[in-house]
Amino acid sequence: AGDAELLRSRVAVPPARAGEVQRLLGSDYSAAANWRHLRAHGEQDVKARPRDPYAWWGLAKATLRLGNAALASDYFERAVNLGVPTMYYLYRQEAFEAWTQAGRHSRTLSVTQRALQAFPRSKELQYFRTLAGRAVGESGG
Repeated sequence: AGDAELLRSRVAVPPARAGEVQRLLGSDYSAAANWRHLRAHGEQDVKARPRDPYAWWGLAKATLRLGNAALASDYFERAVNLGVPTMYYLYRQEAFEAWTQAGRHSRTLSVTQRALQAFPRSKELQYFRTLAGRAVGESGG
């Protein structure tokens, strides 16, 4: 399992060794299968640690990558309410992606506003704030 765990962490592999990597990863070689695997682990994690914001974030990210932005939005909301640190938004914008796709622009606005107070020069936070602001302005909410 040690080799497979190392390869799961997005290591560049020469094309000539792709077959070996596929054998080591098994069904996780497929991105969709990998996200399904991570979602299953995330579901177990939130059952075991329902007050852990990082467990909810992981489940939310896998759910988003599998195409269910509305449910992912709910899971991200849970993670935020449980207390992910503001710095998290600098490097992990998945919640903003989910809220944008689900039409929850006011949530993106409130969280980016708070995060921009701490990190006013973040281009990513500015981007999602602008995107949400335009959506709210165009749709009225």
